[in-house]
Amino acid sequence: MTDEILILTGPVKTGKTTRLVNWLSDKENVHGIVTPIVENKRVFYDLFEKKYFPMEAGNDQNEILTVGKYVFSKNGFKKASGVIENGIPVSQYLVIDEIGPLELKGEGFHGVLNKILNIEKRNFILLLVIRDSKLGEVLDFFGIDTYQNLEI
Repeated sequence: MTDEILILTGPVKTGKTTRLVNWLSDKENVHGIVTPIVENKRVFYDLFEKKYFPMEAGNDQNEILTVGKYVFSKNGFKKASGVIENGIPVSQYLVIDEIGPLELKGEGFHGVLNKILNIEKRNFILLLVIRDSKLGEVLDFFGIDTYQNLEI
């Protein structure tokens, strides 16, 4: 198959995740995570199992990740990273929504993305969502020099 990287980019809160989910709806063998907003909360959605789980930290959680005003669950990110990692050997499309400030600090999906990028020959299409204001910084940080824009 391919070790192609597709990147969907655009400003914050402009419907990138919704457009991506719609684009993926007729694709087979899709694994990974998208991060829609459900009932005013950002959540993880496992694209293969079709299950939601918390992304934002509850008031009782001690292990948290913060970006600006957002407080995320470290355990949620661990679970989401596991979902992504489990998709590596079996995916046609492997999705990570999104790569941004957390990953640039070595948190969030940083570890699993590095693992994927260091696979010598990927047999799946890696699909990343990156906000436009962070695109250049993310590409430089992770050494991504070959990719295609996903226009949807």
